Amino acid sequence: MGKLDCVSSLPTSVPAVILTGDTSLERLREVAASGHLLLRKPDDAERVR
Repeated sequence: MGKLDCVSSLPTSVPAVILTGDTSLERLREVAASGHLLLRKPDDAERVR
């Protein structure tokens, strides 16, 4: 099971943020379809907080 699959299997009441350095179009589409917030590495520590 991939990481996105694990996060997607959580109840919707559990908030999740996907933090990735993978900027491939396929991966970005998968995350967009999941409905989770996407942050790309490297990211500003203040924004992550």
